[in-house]
Amino acid sequence: MMKTWVRQSRQYIQYGIGLLSMSAVFYYLFQHKDSLNVITDFSFMHLSAMLGLTLIINVIYAEKVLAILKQLNLGEISRYEWLKIFFMSRFINLHVPQGALFYRSYQLKQRFNFSYASSLSVTATYSLLETVVVLVVGFIALTILNLFTPQLPIEVFVILGSFCLALLAVPAALVLCKSQFYLIKSNWLANRARDFSNSFTLSFKSHSLLKQLTLMNLLTLALQFIWMQQCFLAIGLSHPASYIFLYVIVLQLSGTVRILPGNWGVTELVCGALAVFLGLDFSNGLIISLLTRLVVYCAFMLIGIFYCITERFCIKTV
Repeated sequence: MMKTWVRQSRQYIQYGIGLLSMSAVFYYLFQHKDSLNVITDFSFMHLSAMLGLTLIINVIYAEKVLAILKQLNLGEISRYEWLKIFFMSRFINLHVPQGALFYRSYQLKQRFNFSYASSLSVTATYSLLETVVVLVVGFIALTILNLFTPQLPIEVFVILGSFCLALLAVPAALVLCKSQFYLIKSNWLANRARDFSNSFTLSFKSHSLLKQLTLMNLLTLALQFIWMQQCFLAIGLSHPASYIFLYVIVLQLSGTVRILPGNWGVTELVCGALAVFLGLDFSNGLIISLLTRLVVYCAFMLIGIFYCITERFCIKTV
């Protein structure tokens, strides 16, 4: 009874946050209609570049997750089949909280008998490594850029540094949890927790895998910077590289920590607040968030249509 109440309360809080966030966004747009005039001046060339980069970045994402799955002894799976599962999960994640995790876990369990605990550990490994690379490399890059052309306030580096230090608590928490499994009264829950911990640890034991994932994370971070730069250019903004890099970091963290499906409204408000913090107009951050969201959505829609067409073609030829 208590668990049901807690779950329902959490859902009500999420819906409340979503409603307030979207209401604030729509209210701002209604009060500042002139700020939307920039939409008519979108550069098709830069939007096309963003769309292409979105597809490339997500293919690399799929390869990263597949590399971790192979490390955990996933059965044979064709690259085409895996890309279909991955892209469908990403599309679902735009509409359902943790939809990607549920969909991938279900598909891998049904087709390859890959445990749910292992699927959860894959997501944790993938998210942790990517967040570490984004924060650490972002912190270093912004520090170097600020040394040559000081443009960012000290608060930015304090916040990023705090996030980097907080990540150090993850391995310590994992070691502590492993020593406390005997306290869990439910054998089923204790076994699932142990499976998750073992799979998570196994992923980090392979130095070759860590090296491969780190290199791919660096590549995707560089591509994300170019992607965000194209976004700025698409709406006619020309700002320092440090501003662009900071938006890459914020959007990456927004994608990792999801309060709502796609963090609708929340990401827009965060990007708008960041724009004000950097001395820009709130509408600039708002439009950047909406434009990146639109491009990502269109990319996954195109992929979904592609898979629907190919599946129908395959059925007809059988």
